[in-house]
Amino acid sequence: MNSLPHPGRTRWQPLRVGLVDFYHYDVEEFWFHDGRLLLRGNNGAGKSKVLALTLPFLLDGDLSAHRVEPDGDPKKRMEWNLLLDGAHATSERTGYTWLELGRRTPEGLEEFRTLGCGMKAVSGRGIARRWFFSTTARLGEGLSLVDRTGTALTRERLIDVLGATGSVHDSRRAYRRHVDETFFRFGEDRYGALVDLLVQLRRPQLTKRPDEAALSAALTEALPPLDQQVLVDVAEAFRSLEDDRRELAAVEEAQEAAAAFLTHYRRYARAAVKRRTGDVRRAQSRYEAVGRDLARADRDHDSAEQRLAAAVTALTDARQRQAQLSAERTTLAGDPRLSSLDEARTSADLTGAAARDATDNHRRARERADRARAVRTDRDDALRAARDGFDATLQRLTEVAGSAGTALPAPPDPGTTEATSFVTSVRDAAARRRREAVHVRDLLQALADARTRRRARQADSDRAREDADRVAERSADAAHALTGAIGAHLVAAADVLDHTGELRLDDVQGVLEDLRSWAPTVEGPSPLQTAADAAVTRIAHELAAARSEAAARRRDLATRAQDLRAERGRLLAGEDAAPSTAATRTADRAGRAGAPLWRVVDFAPDVPAQERAGLEAALEASGLLDAWLFPDAAPAAPPGDAVVGRGDPFPGPSLADVLVPAVDRTDPAADALSDDAVRAALAGIARDGSGHASTVRLDGTFALGVLAGRWTKPAAQFISRSARDAARRARLAALDVELDEVVRAERGQQEQLAVLDERAEALDAERRRLPDDSAVRTAHARRASLAADALRAAAAVEETAAALVTAGAAVEDADTRVRDEAAQLHLEPDGAAVEAVAAAVGGLETGVEHLRLRWEVVTRAVRDLQRAEDDLDDATTDAADAERLRRERELAWTVTRTRLETLQRSIGAEVDDVQHRLAEVTAELGRTVDAIGAAEDARSAADRALGEVVGRRTQLRADLGSVEAERDAAVADLREFAASGIVAVTGAGLDVPDPSTPWAPTPAVAFARDADKAITEDVGDKEWQRFQDAVTTEVKNLTDTLVRRGNTASWSLVADVIVVDVRYAGRATTVHDLRADLDADAGERRRLLDAREREVLENHLVAEVASELQELITGAERQVADVNAELDRRPLSTGMPAADAVATRARRTGRVGGGPASPAAAERGRVVAAGPLRRRRVPAAADPGRAAGRFRRDVAGAPHGGARLPQLAPVHRAAAAGRALAPLGRAGVRR
Repeated sequence: MNSLPHPGRTRWQPLRVGLVDFYHYDVEEFWFHDGRLLLRGNNGAGKSKVLALTLPFLLDGDLSAHRVEPDGDPKKRMEWNLLLDGAHATSERTGYTWLELGRRTPEGLEEFRTLGCGMKAVSGRGIARRWFFSTTARLGEGLSLVDRTGTALTRERLIDVLGATGSVHDSRRAYRRHVDETFFRFGEDRYGALVDLLVQLRRPQLTKRPDEAALSAALTEALPPLDQQVLVDVAEAFRSLEDDRRELAAVEEAQEAAAAFLTHYRRYARAAVKRRTGDVRRAQSRYEAVGRDLARADRDHDSAEQRLAAAVTALTDARQRQAQLSAERTTLAGDPRLSSLDEARTSADLTGAAARDATDNHRRARERADRARAVRTDRDDALRAARDGFDATLQRLTEVAGSAGTALPAPPDPGTTEATSFVTSVRDAAARRRREAVHVRDLLQALADARTRRRARQADSDRAREDADRVAERSADAAHALTGAIGAHLVAAADVLDHTGELRLDDVQGVLEDLRSWAPTVEGPSPLQTAADAAVTRIAHELAAARSEAAARRRDLATRAQDLRAERGRLLAGEDAAPSTAATRTADRAGRAGAPLWRVVDFAPDVPAQERAGLEAALEASGLLDAWLFPDAAPAAPPGDAVVGRGDPFPGPSLADVLVPAVDRTDPAADALSDDAVRAALAGIARDGSGHASTVRLDGTFALGVLAGRWTKPAAQFISRSARDAARRARLAALDVELDEVVRAERGQQEQLAVLDERAEALDAERRRLPDDSAVRTAHARRASLAADALRAAAAVEETAAALVTAGAAVEDADTRVRDEAAQLHLEPDGAAVEAVAAAVGGLETGVEHLRLRWEVVTRAVRDLQRAEDDLDDATTDAADAERLRRERELAWTVTRTRLETLQRSIGAEVDDVQHRLAEVTAELGRTVDAIGAAEDARSAADRALGEVVGRRTQLRADLGSVEAERDAAVADLREFAASGIVAVTGAGLDVPDPSTPWAPTPAVAFARDADKAITEDVGDKEWQRFQDAVTTEVKNLTDTLVRRGNTASWSLVADVIVVDVRYAGRATTVHDLRADLDADAGERRRLLDAREREVLENHLVAEVASELQELITGAERQVADVNAELDRRPLSTGMPAADAVATRARRTGRVGGGPASPAAAERGRVVAAGPLRRRRVPAAADPGRAAGRFRRDVAGAPHGGARLPQLAPVHRAAAAGRALAPLGRAGVRR
């Protein structure tokens, strides 16, 4: 090959395609002629295969069978083209496919570009790896894809060969982007559409089986888009709409926040009013209650005084009557006849009472004797029963002792001897016999245990022999498995290391040799893992450093883009750029009256532009431009700031000649400045005064005291509205350019990050593909474990055999011992017999306890009988003594009774008269004494009641004053509370007294009671605290919402109630009025936004976009005409005529309506589709807001997103009817 093909056009054209170690080709290339290639050959020669592996594959980069193969057969996978379904000599193969393009530059130079793809296929794994490359070098002129041995280059070797002449891409996306930027510059969407169209058009026998819908869609997507500048203009218009929409959304958000807060705050206000008016109502209730109590106390005081006077009168009368009755009783009681009769009556009464007592005592003594006799009889019967029970128990105990094989000692006599020694002897004998039985039972159990252990040792010996045989077999298998595991690990390691891309080891063969030496012993870490970990760490650090650097650059670019967008948004919102602030001016100017000088002045109309620039430059350089101008005479400059002073007017030319006041009266702070104050400040600064302390000239020169200087600028930027608007427009243009550059740079960094991430993922995948040495280690561990198991099994066989011999001897010893010792203890060496003796011993122990209890019962019965006999003797003696005393006292009673009867017969009538009168006087005197006591008690009670009433009335008068003061304080608090305006928030329609004047109790109480009726809600202290916390939270939420637009909301405690103050649009307002202000503001913004959207529809979309679309349609129609003319000149091989036409694509379906159409119908469709786009105006919609919303949803594809350029990209697709191109129908019918 002496020379290579050369391009003949200024456009890129294909020159050569080639295959290296692909399909049945070793190294083959095919030349184009004037951009065309003709392949001829028999069926199966590989014509279709060459095209499938080159074009459009090298433009697409997709290895999927439906994209590579012309017929789209998914079974024809890419690895078949390399391995030939096993027909190739090796199990893996690396090949290349490439395409060379060239062109002539306007200067006449030649430019070349070679695109290619390398692939490596491995049997059983498919395409193990693929990579793409692009280079300016030419194959055959210093570039070759095979080495000296004819082997295709690996990816790493290709990178070294290309050097600085090309690049290698592992990502299909990065490769496609590189191809697009190099040859087409369509952008991702249009480039994808181009490749899809090529894939569609290269299908075999396209005209025999045409897919009209797919071909139409492909042709449609391949059409050119709208002009970018038109999209930029539309995007700018939508961006402005988006700013307005965000402002409206902010207002609506504030509406929602205010409504939500007002809901919470109204509940809170109602609860606060209810609680605060409740204080007044409760104070009034206490005041009324104390007043009622005081009136009741006054009435009680009068009643108590009347009761006290009546009690004193009754006491005086009773004491006089007592004195009279006492004198009469003394006289009657002194009569001598009464004394003798009284003495006889007293003596008779005393002796009669003594006689009756003696009779009662005698009767009780006889009853006790009878009871004692009955008790003695019961005790005697109980003793006989106890003796019978003792004898029966002793008989049973004797029988049980015989069963236990032991004899009883002589039993005691109940009631006469002590039974303790007998019980102790029986217990000792039973315990001894129990120990003997337990001993023999233990010997029998030891014999049984020995026999069980002998059986267990026999089973252990058998199992040990079986385990030893199994371990020997597994040990042989483990040795064989270890050999296989080592071989498989070495083969897998060599295979993986030979096919790695990112994971590059420094010495692969050395690592494999070390691995081969390590595998038989596995001592220490695996050389493969160690080398791989070191390489992964090194490469990962390199990738991480590169990614960190790219991420940092991307973050910086993103931050810069965000700052630029924010600045652009502020400029679009109308914010004026301010002069740069000196580092020494740190004071906060917020809320200060006045304004900086540049905001309150404007140039005089006759000042030329050049002088305006010089004057502003001088003011800015001297610091006067941003100096603060106060409304009054300039005070001392605040710390961290500079002010414009008020000097005497300069007699010569001053700044007042070239600058005029221009105060923004909508700014509250600046509005405080009068025009005269501004003129006075300007008049104090000389314009051309030599030697004046403050001089500013029109050429940029200034002098402030000893400081002088000069600065120039091309144009004024800050003084005058027109200058600020021009500066803002210039800055916006610069921002657009810079923002576009930053976005492109950020996108490039993002792509670089994606590439690095793909490399990191590939490195991680290759690291994971390294063979795990766990199989080798497991095989080693298993072999070692089984060897140890074999040793342990042999030792176990010997140990269990010895244990079996020992267990047999132990059985013989235990059997001999149990027979000998059982015979000595007179027991059978049988478990059942021993258990019977043990049971009898238990019965003996229980029986002796029963006998002891029976003996104690007999002993108690004897003692009880003795006590009953003693009680009977005592009761008989007491009865005899009581009989003797009864007779003596009855005799004395007879003597005294006879004497009394004798005296009564002699002087009884006279004495009865005296005694009767004495009894009457005594009775009346007693009643009088009782009346005196009652009168004294009544007087004391009345006196105490009067004191209590006086004290209560005094306390109530004091309480009335205190309650009245509390009520007045509650009324004052309620008036202060009402002054906060929170009552109006409740919405209860309450009539509030004027809070500016003091409130009388009556109207305040009336207001409180009206509030109690109007507001039914009532909350406790805990719920009130929750209301307080909720309101503070809602205030914060409202503040967070309002502050985003420069408004504020704050709260303060007024009368212990949270009162919210709002500043909206620079003025103070209430929460209730804020809602109305927000509603009005939102309504006005919606109206303006609707008008603006309609303007955008008419001025931009209908006018500019429609015009552009009409030009595109016209161009498409010309192109269709050219295609139809070409089709007429070149008929299809099937004989079917064909033509293209512009047709309307069905709305939202992306396809042409089904069925062939006549040429007339196609023309009508074209006119209908293109007609609306030729019109410059559309009828006004009934609702512009809804019309704009429908347009944005249908055209931009996002209900509220027209702020970004990519969202407007579908405009020329969805909005432009007639954009789609439909292929021909069949049977010769033109569509």
